[in-house]
Amino acid sequence: MNKMLKQGFTLVELLAVVIILAILASLSVGSYKKSVEQTRFAEGLAAASAVVEAINRAIFDEKIEGRTSPSVHKYATLDVNLPNECVGDSGNCRATKYFHVFVEKPGSEEVVRAYRGKKAGNNYTYYIEIYTSYASSKDKLACVGNSANEEKGKVFCQSMGYTTCTGHSCTK
Repeated sequence: MNKMLKQGFTLVELLAVVIILAILASLSVGSYKKSVEQTRFAEGLAAASAVVEAINRAIFDEKIEGRTSPSVHKYATLDVNLPNECVGDSGNCRATKYFHVFVEKPGSEEVVRAYRGKKAGNNYTYYIEIYTSYASSKDKLACVGNSANEEKGKVFCQSMGYTTCTGHSCTK
C-alpha cells in the first residue's frame, strides 16, 4: 500500500497546479485584449490615413485645375474605397468593422476622425484624429479618448505611444 501512494500526485498538488494555471491564464487575457485592440487601432489608423491621402490628392487636383476646395470634402468626391456608409449619415462617413471614419471641420482646418465604436450617442472609446493640412499649426496625428470615459481612452492612447496628453487628447 505504501508503494501505491508514492506513485501518483496528491489532490493538493493537483489543486496547486490548477491554481497556478488559472493565475497565468488570467494574466495573459489582459495582454491578449491589449494586443487585439492595438491591431484594431492599426485598422482605424489605416482607414483614416487613406481618407487623408484621398483628400490631399483632391486638394492637389483642385489646385492644378484652378478650382476652389469645398469647406469639407465629401466621400462621393474622394477616390477612397472604404467598405460601407454609416447608417443614417448624409454621406460624410464610412465604416470599417470597428471604426466610423468621418471628415469633419471642427475649426478652421479639415480633419479626419476614425471613431472606435459609434460616434452617435458618444458611444466610442477613443478616436484617431489626422489633420489633412501638412501646414497645420496643430499636431498632425492624435489619439483622443472619449471625454465621457476619459481615463479609459487616455490610458489606451498612452499604451499606443501617444504620451504627450492634454486633457483627453494625446499626441506622440
